[in-house]
Amino acid sequence: MKESTYTHWDFHDPLNVDILGQPSAKASMTFIMGARCVDGVVLVADTKVTLSDYSEFDYQKKLFNGIGHVIYGSSGSTSMYELFRGHVEDYVDTHPGEMNYRNAVVKLSRISFKLYKRYNFHPDYYYDLLVALQPPDRDSTLTYISGRGAPQNIDGCCAIGIGQRYATVFLKRIYHKDMNMLDAAELGFFIIKYIEKFKLNMTVGVNDGYPQIWFVPDAERNDAGEKIDYEITPDKNETRDRFNTIQNNVTRRLKNHEKHIRKLFS
Repeated sequence: MKESTYTHWDFHDPLNVDILGQPSAKASMTFIMGARCVDGVVLVADTKVTLSDYSEFDYQKKLFNGIGHVIYGSSGSTSMYELFRGHVEDYVDTHPGEMNYRNAVVKLSRISFKLYKRYNFHPDYYYDLLVALQPPDRDSTLTYISGRGAPQNIDGCCAIGIGQRYATVFLKRIYHKDMNMLDAAELGFFIIKYIEKFKLNMTVGVNDGYPQIWFVPDAERNDAGEKIDYEITPDKNETRDRFNTIQNNVTRRLKNHEKHIRKLFS
């Protein structure tokens, strides 16, 4: 993960206001990073979810691949996101073949808007989305969808959830569009472990597990419409070495970072 020498950075910050200029809800309990890279799009997410009033937690997936060539994830109200996923899965089941990479952003935006409108846009039910698409005829794309269903193409890096506020300093300093997906995945992994290790926020983390990492490459498209299967995980033989490289680099960087902090006060 090379540090950027660029003075310009392109980082979309949806935390304080959404893209319609409306105040966002109270901070969302998660961290998901999406990044446009030189070779594709990468999504990285923590797995910690809040089950009650910040006193009970579980660890679940936040990125899903239920539509061919589409990966999506959400921050915000866990119950609302589960309800949203249920609506998406029901639509896919009852309208086979109708949702695909061509119209997924529009349809996901409509479902999100209708669901949030049903609850009168109450801040407690706010959630937003990051969506990565892999068209067979052009480069992969990254889209942010606000709680009100307004989509915006991201030609850079975007982080959602409460972890975004802690990630900004790293994204400003390190992210640049010429990164490859491996380096961007390492950056997202590092931010999640950094938040967890230094106990910056108890609603972000992976415990003894690991973040979800999805590559959505510009090349290696499958025109037959099968689901993307580029999840980088130690559970698959074909991605284990790549995952271990990312994890080992993150562990080393965390140790070095801690040493530097200790030296500042020694």
